[in-house]
Amino acid sequence: MTTSDVRHGPLAPGSGLSPAARRLLEQRLRGAAARADGPRRIRPRPDRIPLSAAQQRLYFLDRLDPGAPTYLLPAAWRFTGPLDVPALRAAVADLVDRHEQLRVVFPEQEGVPYQRVLPADGTVLDVTDVTGPAGADRERRLAAAAHAAAVRPFDLAREPAFRATLVRAADDDHVLVLGMHHIVSDGWSLDLIVRDLAELYRARTEGRAARLPELPLDYADYALWQRESDRSADLDHWRSRLAGLTPLDLPTDHPRPDTPGGRGAAHTVTLPSALTDGLTALGGRAGTTPYMTVLAAFQAALAFHSGQSDVAVGTVVANREQAETEQLVGFFVNTLVLRGDLSDDPTPTALLAASRAG
Repeated sequence: MTTSDVRHGPLAPGSGLSPAARRLLEQRLRGAAARADGPRRIRPRPDRIPLSAAQQRLYFLDRLDPGAPTYLLPAAWRFTGPLDVPALRAAVADLVDRHEQLRVVFPEQEGVPYQRVLPADGTVLDVTDVTGPAGADRERRLAAAAHAAAVRPFDLAREPAFRATLVRAADDDHVLVLGMHHIVSDGWSLDLIVRDLAELYRARTEGRAARLPELPLDYADYALWQRESDRSADLDHWRSRLAGLTPLDLPTDHPRPDTPGGRGAAHTVTLPSALTDGLTALGGRAGTTPYMTVLAAFQAALAFHSGQSDVAVGTVVANREQAETEQLVGFFVNTLVLRGDLSDDPTPTALLAASRAG
């Protein structure tokens, strides 16, 4: 796939959408349809809606290690002060009704996964009570309950990959935990969820309709459109682009295990302003963005430590190229392999040889 995870070719016939629905969906994805025309959601749909290419990747990874928290996307907020729990419960139900991906399951038929949209039933907020005297013990119970809700795995074939849990520590102290699997959401989606849920809660407490933009289509419609597109040129491009790529031989302080153990860590480093200013100036002279400049430095560092000049780095892009997808909750992220050829620059390998000789 290219950086355009969705091509703008004509929709192929034969996978469940009527010809009229295919034409309308193609127009909308190209941003050419008038907003007043047609239904809000494309109909009809096939009985088994295919996974998008991105979802298929996440489903495969989930099957490799079922129940692992690697691809969970939890988020939590603490509320101090009055909280209208019935209004919050109704707002969460409104959120799930608005965004179909929050009520999708992924069963299989003959080993092929598909997505099935469940009806909105309004029962999507669990409440966990850890009330008791204020103090360190209650804080520990609160943290433990929130953590348990955040890392609880999903059975993708049998339950929606979204849940909301409200942990109650006192009448004026709550933590809302939203648990999601990456297969139905991404970082962009989380921003949409926060925005929509806040407005839906305000609307419920104020007794009015929510003021949110209309969704011209749903993620399932996007997945159908993507699967019906001609992607042969994309595949040919990447097969050619990545031909002959070999793994880097990087020195490590411990042997790599056969199976990843997930015992990694994150380290935050603050760069001095002089360095960031220098990177910005360098990028300005080279005509590159800060990301491109830092990526080039990272590839040079990998070349230095591996002694190899053919360096590939994986990165992810938001992949929302159509205006109609900007308001949708769903997994759109596309992973790209950025291959750098440092063979014309002897600096990394020469520095490595000198360091080893010294």
